[in-house]
Amino acid sequence: MIKDLEENIKLHKSLTSQLNEIKKIGNTLYSCYLKSGVIYTCGNGGSNSDAQHFTAELMVKYKLVRKPIPSICLTLDTSTITACSNDFNYNKLFSRNLEALSNKNDILVVFSTSGNSPSIINSLKTAKRKGIITIGFLGRKKNSSQNLCDHTINIESGTVARIQECHIFIIHLLCNFLDSKIRLGSTKTP
Repeated sequence: MIKDLEENIKLHKSLTSQLNEIKKIGNTLYSCYLKSGVIYTCGNGGSNSDAQHFTAELMVKYKLVRKPIPSICLTLDTSTITACSNDFNYNKLFSRNLEALSNKNDILVVFSTSGNSPSIINSLKTAKRKGIITIGFLGRKKNSSQNLCDHTINIESGTVARIQECHIFIIHLLCNFLDSKIRLGSTKTP
């Protein structure tokens, strides 16, 4: 138990080296909001839970009661998930949904501890083809998604739980950042 706690603390402290990238991501998300774009999220397994969590914080609220920030988690429709998995294959799920729904002012945020999931890679390729900004919450830097993302946060750990704990923490940092920007700069009201 103490080893897990020590690793968690060490990884959270290491995030200070990525603070500039986190701020850039925050500003990119805010710009999407100002352009009335949609923030699409996706992930597999526990990373899907992170994607849903981020979408919920954006759509409902983090701390500030504000207008919802348009966000869609690409795994919320079970009929589409099962149809796409059955009729094509699961690896096309996110890319197919993104192809149908997204526009140029939108953003795709992927969550993947390995960065090597075919469904994630395909979604990033689709976003690139459509000219959509891509953000990756990933594990270690050596992964297949790294070069497909405009912005990345990498957690240098081989432990899935530690990576996901850091991803959740960064989600909350970004939500707080967005709340502050909206409170200070927006005339939009709930």
